[in-house]
Amino acid sequence: IIKGVKSLLPGHFMEIRGQEKKIVRYWDLHENTKTLREELKDISTNKALSHLSFLLQEAAKYNLVSDVQVGAFLSGGIDSTAVVGLMGEESNKKIKTFSVGFDQENQTIDERGFAKLASKHLDCEFKEIIVSSSDAKKIFSQIISDIDQPSIDGTNTWIVSQAASNSVKVAMSGLGGDELFAGYEHFKWLTKKRISIFDSYPKIVNAIEKIHAFRPNFITEKLLFKIAGTTKRLSMLRRIISDFDSKKILNPKLQSSFAEHFINLQKQYLITDADKIQQISYAEIRGYLLSTLLRDSDIMSMAHGLEVRPMLLDH
Repeated sequence: IIKGVKSLLPGHFMEIRGQEKKIVRYWDLHENTKTLREELKDISTNKALSHLSFLLQEAAKYNLVSDVQVGAFLSGGIDSTAVVGLMGEESNKKIKTFSVGFDQENQTIDERGFAKLASKHLDCEFKEIIVSSSDAKKIFSQIISDIDQPSIDGTNTWIVSQAASNSVKVAMSGLGGDELFAGYEHFKWLTKKRISIFDSYPKIVNAIEKIHAFRPNFITEKLLFKIAGTTKRLSMLRRIISDFDSKKILNPKLQSSFAEHFINLQKQYLITDADKIQQISYAEIRGYLLSTLLRDSDIMSMAHGLEVRPMLLDH
């Protein structure tokens, strides 16, 4: 975004000696868990659950270490509820929780109902932030200023962080749960068997792609999905290269170029020595989680001087 300025990728450091600089990757989820995956390959379900429970409790204990009170974002979903529950077990204080709600005109994306249920069950000190369309209009320019670079995420985090920062300086988040525990719906889709018979008929595939490019519809999209390999499937399900609305407004040449770039990007995240679920999980963590969710969460919370700790992503 700023000419001549670049950011290091997560899990990397840069070493500078005189005029020489070297970028080194010091940690990678797949590489650093290779031995562990071998050790746990034949673990029973009960042992796996017991071990996971122990690790989550350790993460909660470690992340609760702070000179100030630690609160939590609570949407009422499985991830944030589990995080708050674990915090409650490790702490003898009432956990302060924060949730964003929207007024009547936007009630389809209102999380307050589930958040209230979870908060009551876990005996939390619950605070809800209700946002109207006029509120959103007033804060929009400031949100755009704070985000620093184009993104599709972060508005909710900005709003809930603003409210939380008045009560706490550190807040736990349920980020990473969907990526680690196959929470997204497309984990199911990506594990479906592909139709390989079309590999011998590239002209037919090309014809279907041309029809879809000319007149996008769900029939051709579903067929292309069944034919596609894992990388392209992931790209399609992220809706970035198959969104019908974008096809109406984007220059076809630009769209084609972007689709090709996006698929090549996904290839970097595709690991072969793992099962389907691990492959998708790794791609989601390296891509969407690191580039969008964590980046936006960090920037939007720090805009209000609030530190957010994604407990489920503890090493």
